Amino acid sequence: MRLTMAQRAFNPLLVTLATAFTAGVVVLLLVRLPLTAKPQTALTASVLLLVPGVPLINAAEDLITGHLVIGWARGVQGGLISMAIALGLWLAMSLLGVPR
Repeated sequence: MRLTMAQRAFNPLLVTLATAFTAGVVVLLLVRLPLTAKPQTALTASVLLLVPGVPLINAAEDLITGHLVIGWARGVQGGLISMAIALGLWLAMSLLGVPR
């Protein structure tokens, strides 16, 4: 999903949201099989590669070194990516009727 949408030049936040949604749906469908005792762990692991570690670390480094504007910009970018992941998982959980 991520590769296909990225090749077609979709908005990166939309790519992240759609990838998190797809991963969440797949995991939640597989969780219905008795393969795991901890579905929360499987759901978390499904989007682990989407976590914006580099922008958040660079934001912290820029803020510490005094580059405030770029530090805030990278921090907001990391926050938006995190929100897209959360929204994608929430949509998947809402679609499949998983209680929160």
